[in-house]
Amino acid sequence: MTRASILLLALLVACATIGDETDFPGPLQTSGVGPFRLLDEAETGTEFRPDARLVRPQGAYGRAMVAGDRIFYDLAPVVDDVPDRAEGLPEGDIDLAQVGPFTIRRGARVAGDDAAPFGFEPGAEVLAATETWEGDSLRDPWAVESRFGAQLYYAAAGGIGMAAAAELGGTFTKAAGPLVEDARAPSVVEWEGELLLFFEATDTGTLGLARSTDGSTFTVETRELPLALAGEGALAAPGAVVAPSPTGRSILRVYFEVFDAEGVRLVSMAGTDDLSTWDRLETGVLGVLEDARGPTPVLLEDYVTVLVATAPFESRGVQLRAPVGAVAPSSARLAPEAM
Repeated sequence: MTRASILLLALLVACATIGDETDFPGPLQTSGVGPFRLLDEAETGTEFRPDARLVRPQGAYGRAMVAGDRIFYDLAPVVDDVPDRAEGLPEGDIDLAQVGPFTIRRGARVAGDDAAPFGFEPGAEVLAATETWEGDSLRDPWAVESRFGAQLYYAAAGGIGMAAAAELGGTFTKAAGPLVEDARAPSVVEWEGELLLFFEATDTGTLGLARSTDGSTFTVETRELPLALAGEGALAAPGAVVAPSPTGRSILRVYFEVFDAEGVRLVSMAGTDDLSTWDRLETGVLGVLEDARGPTPVLLEDYVTVLVATAPFESRGVQLRAPVGAVAPSSARLAPEAM
């Protein structure tokens, strides 16, 4: 199996700052933070709609994230007898009456010398709703491999749950849950010896933070991180990544959905190097993708970032969504590594 390597089509120097491609307000020194360009067919290996799609059609996709050589996502089948779409449902939303329960699936990177570097095979089910608190669907997977092994976090009706395995390709066993109630869209990163869990607080429309020293027990520190700008609406679906910088500091980036002061849905970002002071980007980073949702970042080498999100499309009159990929800096290009 080949790995992705990065060919820079334009100069990308190690001293690049966020300000080189964005109007980021703070002094955080890094690159690849955005704006992003959509991956092309040579980079994804698929021609299916929407553009930059990472996995072939299977049904209605929820959030997707990449961990190592695997992609995790939630998926629901379209029902056989599809009812009319509910009136008043926001454009781009999946009508849950038109699909079945969501389950968590895991796919593998496409193998072969000529395989696209960021294309994935459709995956098999690894988790489904089985516990009373979960309801009938599992959503928003986030997989992480740490010194505690592999953990797969997910959202369900009663909050955020977790399943553990020896490694990301192993069999996951659920832990008792929920870990955090009134929460969804978990995103977990390792930071200074702890695991940080960022989540969407469903009762307040804000982003929260919980901490853990073992990966299975979390203490909520706050349900409202100070990330919103004046006039903005709810913040949702955080996706976190720890990135190095040319100055040697580790930068924690959190991408998220937000409705701006004019009611337009954007994917934006905030960054910190100490968890106490946050610098917030005032613009979107995925302007090339209309109605992008569920951003999940993947850090590659040379300060390059791939941002996975979902984009809307229709199939046989049914509104669906699918995972797509975009890369920053926009001058970077993904290509198979030479043998």
